[in-house]
Amino acid sequence: MKERARAMQANGTVNYLDVLLGSQSFTDFISRVTAVSTIMEADKSIIEEHKRDHKLLNENKLKIEQEKAQIETLKGQLESTKATLETKKAEKDQILAKLKEEQDSLEEHYMDLQEQQQLYANQEAAIKKAIELEQKRQAEAAKAQQREAAASGGGGSSAPAAPVTGGLFIRPTGGSITSGFGGRGSGHHFGIDIGGSAGDPVYAAASGVVYRSYYSSSYGNVVFITHYINGQTYDTIYAHLSSRSVNEGDVVQQGQYIGAKGTTGQSTGVHLHFELHVGKWNVAKSNAVDPRSYIHF
Repeated sequence: MKERARAMQANGTVNYLDVLLGSQSFTDFISRVTAVSTIMEADKSIIEEHKRDHKLLNENKLKIEQEKAQIETLKGQLESTKATLETKKAEKDQILAKLKEEQDSLEEHYMDLQEQQQLYANQEAAIKKAIELEQKRQAEAAKAQQREAAASGGGGSSAPAAPVTGGLFIRPTGGSITSGFGGRGSGHHFGIDIGGSAGDPVYAAASGVVYRSYYSSSYGNVVFITHYINGQTYDTIYAHLSSRSVNEGDVVQQGQYIGAKGTTGQSTGVHLHFELHVGKWNVAKSNAVDPRSYIHF
């Protein structure tokens, strides 16, 4: 009966009164009333079913839209979380890079106790020798001046030796400065780095006495020279050399070749690490100064 009702609905509106009036007999009329009643009940059932289906469709549609909105919200939250994680990762990478730089800076010039003790022991002897050499030089200069005065016929008392003035130090090597003196990361760089090519010549910045020439796990091939100029002690350090041409105890002259530029020890590229100390070198490097205050680069 439902199938018949659906077919009737599909073909158009049914006029139930025409159906009843078309009866051929009372018995046919009763049969038609019964059929029409059955069909009307079926139509009512179909309509109710259709309403339920429509309601369920709307509910499902609303549910799908709500789920879609939730998915979009979750997607936004995930994208926000992803962006936050990427930001934190970038911050973490920056912190790690900074810590690595600080660690490298500390390791670059770290010395163990035995290494420090050897430097201090050699330093005292070198300073004493440098002072003696300077005193000898001044005495010889005074004698030479006296001889010049006597040769020129001057009868007065001889003048004292002229002091060394200006130009106390020269550039130890060519190349541009790749890292200056002062703050680096949260640490401190106690010298300057001068870039260049492996094998570039390195010279003594001033005349003096070599008190350490050795391989250090941090400085690599390194040369320490003490100078005594105008009554003041200075120390210069030349680190990360590829080779050294002077030995401990050697007396060097300003501009003398002492080694070649390299990248030995705790080094990340070819350069000369150069330090200048007004006074004795010490492990705290409290006497370190910016070499650019004394040398034009």
